[in-house]
Amino acid sequence: MVTAAATAHRMRDYKNYCDKKRAANSDCAIYMGKMGMAHWTRTYFKGERYNIMTSNIAEQLNNALVEGRSSPIVELVMFIQGMMTRWFSARRKKSERHRGLMTVEVDKVMIKSMALVSGSKINSVSSGSSQIVGKFGGYDSVVLNQKKCSCKYLDNMKIPCGHAMLAANNLAVRYNTLVQDRSLEGNVCRGDQSNW
Repeated sequence: MVTAAATAHRMRDYKNYCDKKRAANSDCAIYMGKMGMAHWTRTYFKGERYNIMTSNIAEQLNNALVEGRSSPIVELVMFIQGMMTRWFSARRKKSERHRGLMTVEVDKVMIKSMALVSGSKINSVSSGSSQIVGKFGGYDSVVLNQKKCSCKYLDNMKIPCGHAMLAANNLAVRYNTLVQDRSLEGNVCRGDQSNW
């Protein structure tokens, strides 16, 4: 429930998960509340978090280096060089095989997002706005020219959610125009960088 609350895109979803968390374990809810919401939730963070929910990349690298950590320093450096060479080579080969307009990972995310909204209906509101009515009656509003969706996924991740792709299909807009180029935005985080 903590992970679901932390990664929620919409405030109402965040509050729903927090209510469930509070009911299951009030001590956990108090502890998480004392931390400050901007430190651990996507909804309260003022910067651009994308899919990065941790500021401790060193822990991930340490985990990758477990095997070589007990080696002498020269061997450790050679181990790191070999590991990085394998990673970059594998990624280069993967990118050379890919023929899409977006990266392999973005394509995967978009396919998964589209599957989540299958069976939804599209109502055109204006030339750039649509309302997507889901299978169970819920709805989301999409404004394509502003790259915004009420589910907040497109706003936060800068990758089209299923709602945005349905609206794009309806208005004959190409998906790749909805993917925001992060390199043009400068820093990944424009919020309080002292929390990193």
